[in-house]
Amino acid sequence: MHLPTFRFRQQLEFLHGFKNEFNLKANPLDESDLEHKEKDKHLYCKACNNKITNENQKIAMGGKIENTFFNPHGNLFQVCCFKEAQGCHIVGVSSSEFSWFPGYSWQIVNCLCCQNHLGWLFSKGLKTYFFGLIITRLKQK
Repeated sequence: MHLPTFRFRQQLEFLHGFKNEFNLKANPLDESDLEHKEKDKHLYCKACNNKITNENQKIAMGGKIENTFFNPHGNLFQVCCFKEAQGCHIVGVSSSEFSWFPGYSWQIVNCLCCQNHLGWLFSKGLKTYFFGLIITRLKQK
């Protein structure tokens, strides 16, 4: 959308007696706008560019949003926790063995499009869950 110039807005205010007819701000790059844009950044599968989740879905689990873990085979994973990850597909049955979050079971989650392994769904019962996604397998556009 092309925004009217400052001079044009002044003329509108004078002629029509309305301020903010187009819901415009005096400074179109207001800091709150930048913060809002920062919160709305999507994260994509690094392999196929499928939209996986949004930055504003991050949550703290185990006291941190980002955690580093080793699996039983000695592989290191940097995992970020998210409330939702709609671009993921849950694979297999849940297991509570070697769970990084006590009391939670885990299931593998893959990208809906390319089936690349993106992380795990951690759940406690039917209504309490979160996604632990591998940071290096996600990207911002």
